[in-house]
Amino acid sequence: MVLDIDFKILEDPEYKEDSVREDIIAPILRFLGFRSDNEESKIIRSKRLEHPYVMLGSSQKKLSIVPDYVLYRNQKARIVIDAKAPNEDIFSGKNVSQVYSYAIHPEVRTMAYALCNGRHFNIFHLFGTEPVRSYDLSSMSSLDWEDMKQKLSELELEKLENFSYMLDYGICFTMLGFEDDYTQMFVSLPVGVIGRVSDELFTLNIKGNFLHDREVLMSADFHVSLLGKVMEGMSDECREETINSLSRQPYCAHISQYGHHISFVGHLSEHIQKSSKGERFRPLIIDDVIA
Repeated sequence: MVLDIDFKILEDPEYKEDSVREDIIAPILRFLGFRSDNEESKIIRSKRLEHPYVMLGSSQKKLSIVPDYVLYRNQKARIVIDAKAPNEDIFSGKNVSQVYSYAIHPEVRTMAYALCNGRHFNIFHLFGTEPVRSYDLSSMSSLDWEDMKQKLSELELEKLENFSYMLDYGICFTMLGFEDDYTQMFVSLPVGVIGRVSDELFTLNIKGNFLHDREVLMSADFHVSLLGKVMEGMSDECREETINSLSRQPYCAHISQYGHHISFVGHLSEHIQKSSKGERFRPLIIDDVIA
């Protein structure tokens, strides 16, 4: 038995996150083979950052927590784990955003992070907003424990197909907990792709080092009325390629080789969307193009 505990204790209001760490997470980590003195599968507790801030574009956010564990495999950080009290929400909201902010920091840079409140052990990866695995700890079978061991000890999460995608700007902005009800301005961003979504809606794909030194992909949607402004400054060859590609399937112009840049003001869309390939993203809505 991995956890020798009566889960009724979780109803005690005095049972806090320190008890979750000692009674639940610590035995799980021993079961998985992680130890403080094991260089191949090492635990570092409460790893503090030299620069406890995370940057996204021109926005800066101070990290408000130091998660309880960072697990390393062969000296490389693999996953961040944070304990919460049994009454805390670990499926969405500020608790998830806080651990995401730590995991994405350049001094840590894990692809996965997890939260445990004694009731559930939830594993997330950076490319989504919902748990990729959620374990109900009070009803774990031997197969469930083996599944957790496979995912955390072998860290197979890094092999998920979604990890071939780049981080999405809108998802990062959302998960880092920035206020998103204001207009943002971007200057001279390189346009990689222009796509036609419908007769009235078009979209841009833009790559940039918005997040510290990490390249992030931005999707920016705009109304057809702005297409002329978007194409201003294009070379003749780039303009011809764009017009021809947008007039025939798959209605997508790859123009990164032409070095076309765009400046605009916009705001984040209200909802996270999902592509046909399962990639989650939250596009910007371009309000106007700056000449």
